[in-house]
Parts: sequence; structure tokens; C-alpha cells
Amino acid sequence: MESLRNHWFALFPADHFNQELTTHLFDGIIKNYNSRRRHYHNLHHITSMLELSNVNTPHLQQKDVVDIAIFYHDIIYNPLRKDNEERSARRASEELKELNLPKEKIDLVYNFILATKSHDLQGFDETSDLAYFLDFDLAILGATWKDYWNYAQQIRKEYEAYPDFLYNPGRVKVLQTFLSKPFIFYTATFRRMLEIQARKNIEQELAYLH
Repeated sequence: MESLRNHWFALFPADHFNQELTTHLFDGIIKNYNSRRRHYHNLHHITSMLELSNVNTPHLQQKDVVDIAIFYHDIIYNPLRKDNEERSARRASEELKELNLPKEKIDLVYNFILATKSHDLQGFDETSDLAYFLDFDLAILGATWKDYWNYAQQIRKEYEAYPDFLYNPGRVKVLQTFLSKPFIFYTATFRRMLEIQARKNIEQELAYLH
């Protein structure tokens, strides 16, 4: 938790931002991600993405935008709804306006979060900050099988309201969409590290679901 707090306040230093408001917004973020209903889309996911951002700092043009988008991209998460990305993007935009973050940065954060709905580059290229941000979000797909399977089970728990006969076809559709793409990952960095393993993991989960 302390590392997350330090990361957040480094993004909004006291000489430029209202620290009382910054603290209030951080507490709201933590509260949402700590929800008992979250098994994967929680603080661990945010921490993992921020660590990937740190490792890939040399590739990022506006690391602050990427990191703010990481903090906010799943702030609203309800598996029973289909507008989580839109609601998360709106919340980010509203709160960042309160902080008086420059409009061009707010707009980028908003668009980055919306892009997680379809994982589309929205016209940006494969070396862009958005490409790295989206690859950070999907990095778990290329983890070891043990870690991937743990992630798949966590996702299933988040959708526990749905019985298998409803959940499994939906999950299969999502996984097949990944496999149908020429590449799962946009950046050369992540393709090199994770593409082959990600496809193996997805195929193995599909075999289980069938």
C-alpha cells in the first residue's frame, strides 16, 4: 500500500496540486479496488501494471499519463454491467479536472481507459504510450501457466453470479477473439517476451472450457 501511495503522490506533487484533495481521491481509489467482490481487478493488478510501467519507462513519452490511467482504468468494475470502462473514464475525467490537471492529459487518460474496452489502438501506433498501456493490462495472459490459471480462476469468481452454461460461452468468445488477432500484444517488447506463452495459455484454458 505504501508503494502505491508514494507512486500516486509522486504524480501529484505538493507544489502543484492540492494535497488534501489528492489524498481524498487516492483514498477513493483504494476503497474501490479493495472491494471484496474483486478477485483479479484489484490493487494487485494495479501494482503489477505500475511495475511494468516502471520497467518500461524508457519507452514511454508521457509516463505520468500512463500511470494515472493505470490507477483509474478499473476504478468502476461491476461484472453485471457492460459500461465499466465508460464509467471509469468519466470518473477519472471528473476527478482529474478537480485537481486541475491539464486538459490534454485528462483527455489522454480518458481515451486510454476507453481503449481497454476493445483493446484497440484508436489510431495510435505500436510504439505509442497507449500500446504499452494496453500491453501492461494484458501481460497476465503471457504469465506462467500457474499464474495464468490463477488469474482465470479469479476472473471466474468475479463472474460467480453467472452459472457455467452462461459464463463459459462468453469466456470462450473473449479468448477466441484474442487468438484471432495477428498479435495479442501491440509492442515488439511484449510480443517478444509474452506472445507465444499467451497463446499457449489461452488454448489450454479453451480446452478446459470445452
